[in-house]
Amino acid sequence: MVFVVQEEADTRILLHCLHAAQCGGSRKIAIRTVDTDIVVIATSVFAQLNIVELWVHFGTGHNVRLIPLHELYHGLGPTKASVLPIFHALTGCDTVSCFYGKGKKSAWEAWNVYPEVTSAFLKLLTMTSEETVDEVTFATPQRYVVILYDRTSDCTDLDSARRRMFTHKYRTPDLLPPTSDAFMQHVKRAVHQSVHCWGQSLAKQPTAHDASSCGWVKEGDKWVPVWTMIPRLSQVCEELVKCACKKGCRGNCKCLKAGLECTQLCLCVCKVSSFVSSSVIMLPEYFTFVTTKSFTYLFSISFFVFVKLDS
Repeated sequence: MVFVVQEEADTRILLHCLHAAQCGGSRKIAIRTVDTDIVVIATSVFAQLNIVELWVHFGTGHNVRLIPLHELYHGLGPTKASVLPIFHALTGCDTVSCFYGKGKKSAWEAWNVYPEVTSAFLKLLTMTSEETVDEVTFATPQRYVVILYDRTSDCTDLDSARRRMFTHKYRTPDLLPPTSDAFMQHVKRAVHQSVHCWGQSLAKQPTAHDASSCGWVKEGDKWVPVWTMIPRLSQVCEELVKCACKKGCRGNCKCLKAGLECTQLCLCVCKVSSFVSSSVIMLPEYFTFVTTKSFTYLFSISFFVFVKLDS
């Protein structure tokens, strides 16, 4: 006898459906749930259950609906239905963050506008535990997210799209897409959830996968997301340190401690007259100056530092 070690209810319930079909001869199965994850997983594995009909009683109270997942599967088609878990995880689920201000409806519409991403979803869904996301596979989801945020954009990468949205459309940071580096970590977490967790829903003894290679890091006894691999702004650009000294810069002045001159960022009285003329500003290659309206700002593909340089 092979013991079942499926611990997650969302995946174990599908294993029970498979057992009912194989050992009980059931041809029509109904699932009662209020969890969207189960609907997504069940739709993706419908063909593997080898049954005729699969129904879901979804909701509670007066909001209960009967969803025919077998019709949904055939309507989407085998390919699109099979990659539904990676789409669901990528656009936000219980363990993977979502894109700020972008719900499932917007994400689905972007998928219809850019169907080419389906092949990339399929590639991600079939990745083994030893494989990593390569640049070719990563490029297509990047373009998909660009379309999700701006359908008129012709940018192919997220960093270029962020820069253009900020400089030409005056988007605030919270309305911009993630950086390519942050999105890579996001994709890794989505793959971990959809492939290594949901993808083993019909396995009696699923194989545990190391989350540390999938956008997670263990701190103490907890796993926390790795948001980005780009170093913090304070670590790579100390020239943006500012002080708020009220009686002259001495003692605990942040600028003095960093060995820097005061700039227009500082609130003290000894700041230099022109931040632009300062010769100590050495910026990393992923920083650039951009001009919008009557101000000049310092722009980074990973951070935004709103510095008024001149008016």
